[in-house]
Amino acid sequence: MGNENFSNFIAPGHAMKACAGMLVVAAPDNIAAIAEAGRAGLFPDLVTFPSRSDQAVPDQLVAAAQVLVVEVDRDAPQSVERLIALGRQHPGIPMIAAIANASVPLVRTLVREGVS
Repeated sequence: MGNENFSNFIAPGHAMKACAGMLVVAAPDNIAAIAEAGRAGLFPDLVTFPSRSDQAVPDQLVAAAQVLVVEVDRDAPQSVERLIALGRQHPGIPMIAAIANASVPLVRTLVREGVS
């Protein structure tokens, strides 16, 4: 996910209303950046789960989500495997892979697995 300033994605004074039901799984430092924006009221109802790329995501969090955003470390095979496993375990939940500098082969693999 990198060093994005998430408040740049919305107009000043307007909260992002599409966060209800969204679960973001990412490295702790990226979750901290999202939480900072959340304290400013930019992401109401967003659920976050800070984790290492090899750490399992609790089933109860995923089952409660309407959309799942998972950070993928393209250099860590276990990160990609975790995303694919989540898709297979929860096929009804739309997934978005958050990948910095994604390669074409990785994107093809994820698209075949149903990841956006």
